[in-house]
Amino acid sequence: ADYNSRRGLESISAVSDKTQEITTNRLKERSSELLRWKTEIEQELSALINEIRFLGMQKRRAIQARNVLGLCRSINGECLTRRGFRDGYDLARDKVEDELIKEAAMISEINMLISNTIRKIDEQQAANKSMKERLEGDWSDRNEAFILTNENISLKNESPTILFRAAAARFPEQ
Repeated sequence: ADYNSRRGLESISAVSDKTQEITTNRLKERSSELLRWKTEIEQELSALINEIRFLGMQKRRAIQARNVLGLCRSINGECLTRRGFRDGYDLARDKVEDELIKEAAMISEINMLISNTIRKIDEQQAANKSMKERLEGDWSDRNEAFILTNENISLKNESPTILFRAAAARFPEQ
């Protein structure tokens, strides 16, 4: 009975050691995979942050262009208004006035284009910021999993953090 008990204990110990080795190897593979994904997410986050900054700069440039366009519109409007104050035969419509009217139409089109561009930048910024938050959450989850996995890889039966409890493992009666 004593011999069978020792033999059973050795057998269970060998199976346990082999299982622990297999599990440790799987954890190492998982750790490598988590590190790869974590690194990829970091790169994507970095690219997204750069794009957010770039779009912010482009929005500022578009707003400045719209402000400059406002100056052009006011000059054009003043020229057309002054031409409207002419008297008599000077009130005739000429090539200069036609060009001023075309310029006013072009200024309106450019203003609409700049305003649409600013609106699209705002929409893209909102989408990018939402994606950034999701990526940061995903990175945080992967980082936490990576840390926990690496801690578990280093655990052995002799690790001081492992506490054995009574009836933690039950052996079959036979």
